[in-house]
Amino acid sequence: MRKYIFAGLLVLIAGITMAAQINTSARCSTGSNCNIGNGKPASITLDTDGADLDLDVTANELTLTATTTASPTFIGADAATPADTIFDTTGTGTVQVGSADVTAVTMVTDGAATNLAGVETNTLTLTAATTGTATFQGADAAGISVTALDTTGAGTIIIGSADVTGITNTTDGAGTTLAGVETNTFTLTAATTGTATFQGADAAGASITTLDTTGAGTIIVGSADVTTVTVTTDGGSVVMDGFITAQRSVVSQTAGSITVNTVTLATAAGDYTIADDLCALTADIGNWFTIIIEDVSTVVMVDPLDTSDQLFIAGIDVDPGHEIDSASTGDFDGAHITMVCMAVNQWYATSVTRALDGTAFWTDGGAS
Repeated sequence: MRKYIFAGLLVLIAGITMAAQINTSARCSTGSNCNIGNGKPASITLDTDGADLDLDVTANELTLTATTTASPTFIGADAATPADTIFDTTGTGTVQVGSADVTAVTMVTDGAATNLAGVETNTLTLTAATTGTATFQGADAAGISVTALDTTGAGTIIIGSADVTGITNTTDGAGTTLAGVETNTFTLTAATTGTATFQGADAAGASITTLDTTGAGTIIVGSADVTTVTVTTDGGSVVMDGFITAQRSVVSQTAGSITVNTVTLATAAGDYTIADDLCALTADIGNWFTIIIEDVSTVVMVDPLDTSDQLFIAGIDVDPGHEIDSASTGDFDGAHITMVCMAVNQWYATSVTRALDGTAFWTDGGAS
């Protein structure tokens, strides 16, 4: 009888234990921890019929804790093993990678491109965690590398915007190359209506600035629609090495009023007059003209209309209000005179033709 009672107790205990196990595997009670697996199983598989698997967690956090000191890893796979892996929200929302105490976020691929698609308002913003400079850096497996900012095809790359106060290109001293500039033109556009200025500087501040070609070539300053080219210094010298070639349009005329700051080709004898407002003010100082006699041997007269103007030629006394005349005899094709307004109402001949024997070709022609 006793053995039957003992056997019954064993069956009762086994039934109670099995019921507890079945209940635990079916659900976890509210407010308690629920453990799946024990004794460090090799793996735990959550398998469904293809429907979503929802994990409702407290404190809005799902934590993956590695059992060793290695990196915990989220890996995506499908029935064929490797698969595209998506981090997503259930609707409109933000996907955040990292937090304020994360020291670095690394994106690693097998060498293929990393695409950031659908960037809001077409802007990708890099925000530094401190008040320091936000920096984009390029590197390869060996460390530093050439870094390219590119478009997927024909397009424009814009650096900066209207509220950017400065753009700095910094290297270790090597050159900065702008290759493939569209239409071979590099345009510097000032943000205001002020002057667009190229400036050179080194680590100590101001420096010698060079405009150069990569080899034998021509440097052009200005174009056909440039009105003035000005070279300004603090009073020091302007040094030009090598041959200097100047080209200016030549105006041909048969006497009449002289065009200031122009070369005039005198094709006939007569009065070539200087208007009375060409050397009347301080602002007129620097005005000049050149007259070249084409192929005539008759007199060409340089005649100031303003009686206050005085003409000067080194070694020749020209009375106030008098004109200057060319020689009246001989063939002096190509003879010339260049005069410059050096002071108010004062024209000085800076370059003149003289006869072969050294005698003056241009002389005081008397009252104009």
